[in-house]
Amino acid sequence: MPFPHLSRKAILFLRQAVVDFYAHRARPLPWRRQRSVYHTLVSEMMLQQTQVKTVVPYFERWIRRFPDLESLAQADKAEVLGLWEGLGYYRRTSALHEIARIIRRQGQLPQTVDDWEKLPGIGRYTAAAIASFSQNIPVAVVDGNILRVLLRFGNVRRPFASRAQSLSHLRPLAERCLDPQQHALYNEGLMELGALVCLPQRPQCRLCPLAPHCRAHRQATAESIPRFKIPSYRKVHKARGLFFHQDRLLLSPMGASTQPTALIWEFPEIPLPSSSRPPLFTGRRSIGLSRFTEHFHILEIDENIPMPSGGRWFSAAELKRIPLSGPHRRWLPKLWEIVQGKRDSSEKRDSSAVALPLQSGP
Repeated sequence: MPFPHLSRKAILFLRQAVVDFYAHRARPLPWRRQRSVYHTLVSEMMLQQTQVKTVVPYFERWIRRFPDLESLAQADKAEVLGLWEGLGYYRRTSALHEIARIIRRQGQLPQTVDDWEKLPGIGRYTAAAIASFSQNIPVAVVDGNILRVLLRFGNVRRPFASRAQSLSHLRPLAERCLDPQQHALYNEGLMELGALVCLPQRPQCRLCPLAPHCRAHRQATAESIPRFKIPSYRKVHKARGLFFHQDRLLLSPMGASTQPTALIWEFPEIPLPSSSRPPLFTGRRSIGLSRFTEHFHILEIDENIPMPSGGRWFSAAELKRIPLSGPHRRWLPKLWEIVQGKRDSSEKRDSSAVALPLQSGP
């Protein structure tokens, strides 16, 4: 069994200190105000790979529009995707929509962690969180914050090849330390402690209630735990075309017709131009271990560039209503500012210049 050095006394201290911390320091997050399986499900799906501060406004808008599983199950897929726009990782919203429909067909909620894991888009952590937080099932929950707190508490200095490997290594300790009477408060307390005090960089050990029994604090190793092998990032360069014709903008679907992203639109990808043609604008974004640099070019529709498969022309009014790639939505105001100046300069020389249909971006 890992971590044999953690005594019964240390574990009992851990449980009580964490529960007390949560009672006094828990953030008033909207999904905690009115506990329900549905609220927990929605929040946990949104929080996958996304920060709490980003999720809060999305969660509140979502619950106003879809207050329960039934309203979500009956919703149109395009509207569901539209409400999710900007959160990214769109498979999550497709999975959430499908979960609502599955539960409606089955006529009841899953009753065990294993049952939750059988649903699309739900892994071990999400299944455990729903079961513990809203169904009173005593199961250890292990996310990134809890992983960090427990690895430091046990001063586990070994390097892990991946987060998945560390979770597998840690799970026996998490189960051993679980408070069987106050498991939900304990699980959420560990998460809060990791989010507010036991930070990835510069942990606030002097403010931490676990400090008296934390082995990493005693040995001054907290900042170096957890240890992961440095991942190799993939750098990708893409070129995007800004096609405008008769006050309409050409967009293409993000994914194939069989994928959830088929209803999300973006600027079409084009072959990378030669170095002699500088981009109008360059934007950067990250997805997992990939780092994307996207170069935008204004193009005339009669240029020798193939039109994107599934591409459609959208007016400015339509553009405000459709689901658009989050980064591309954010970059629109800057693109408009640059293109407007370019268009105004061109109009002085040629009255037939291509016009951009946007006012100031959505």
